[in-house]
Amino acid sequence: MLRGPINRRTFTSGALASLVSAGSIEQVAAQEATPSTDRPAIAEIPDPIALGMMVEVVEDRTRLDLTTQMVGRNLAIVMFHSHWGANSGAFDVGLLEYIDATGAVPLVTWEAWRPLYAGGVAVADQPVFGLKNLVAGEFDPFIESWAFGLAAYGKPVMLRFGHEMNGDWYPWAVGVNGNTAEDFVAAWRYIHDIFKAAGASNVAWVWSPIAGSATPSRQVNLVIEDVYPGDEYVDWIGMSGFNFGTTQQPWGVAGWETFSQIFFASYTRIGAIADKPIVIAETASTEEGGDKPAWITSTFSTELPERFPNVRAVVWFNIIKETDWRVESSPESLRAFVAQASSPYLQGTLDLA
Repeated sequence: MLRGPINRRTFTSGALASLVSAGSIEQVAAQEATPSTDRPAIAEIPDPIALGMMVEVVEDRTRLDLTTQMVGRNLAIVMFHSHWGANSGAFDVGLLEYIDATGAVPLVTWEAWRPLYAGGVAVADQPVFGLKNLVAGEFDPFIESWAFGLAAYGKPVMLRFGHEMNGDWYPWAVGVNGNTAEDFVAAWRYIHDIFKAAGASNVAWVWSPIAGSATPSRQVNLVIEDVYPGDEYVDWIGMSGFNFGTTQQPWGVAGWETFSQIFFASYTRIGAIADKPIVIAETASTEEGGDKPAWITSTFSTELPERFPNVRAVVWFNIIKETDWRVESSPESLRAFVAQASSPYLQGTLDLA
């Protein structure tokens, strides 16, 4: 990780191993997925976690200023997307410096594709970005431009390559463009080694599958452990997941889900793979089908601190995409988010030195 100390509580690794061997993860997840109204109060104040937001700073840097003004505080993490096959993919040290000046750590979601959509669905059929081509060296100049650029920048950066590889909607996903689980691991290690050779020790590597229940009809039937690159190649584990509510999506209607229903099973599974700090790299809720302000309040005041002790950071996906994910989608939702953003629990910082 940018190999510094992380102040986090251990997620009962012995008990978790017993769960895995007993094959009872799904039972535990089912029990924990639904919030309980009779849970006792938290016995101790939980360690604070870092709060971030996805802000479209590549297109317009002033959006970050407007966002921080809106939520009434600076962010600990600013996440943005950078596409290999578009002008936005060029390394831009000025953008990193702009984010750093606000006190935030950049979280780069680094996407090996040309962003294309058809009928609201990402077009994954882009063979040029197949993982075998990447390992064959066809993108080495581009990768090296980032590796040497980040090494020269020198300050902490979180790099999230190949996220949601267990879906079927991106060119790097397993089962797409001829990619196998072995190809994904090989590509990850290949890129990591280029950065290591460039001296980019300031980069924290974020391996980030999608949480299992978020888009149930679009999951790839793979063993998630098979695409884990190994502890020496991963610093943080990320997860993404959304409450789609009753919004109609090209893959169906998911229905209203709590934060725990979206994330707990994957959190438990991932905890058995590696003892790494976890960042919720993308999450948000729609307004449709339920009470978004209550969802925000429950997520940050109860569910995260009580059920997800290894989560050390959370990033709100603050854009309009499949639906209006923004915290300002209604005055009530914004008020709920601002109230939580000022809580002691969300005042954590990232120690990535």
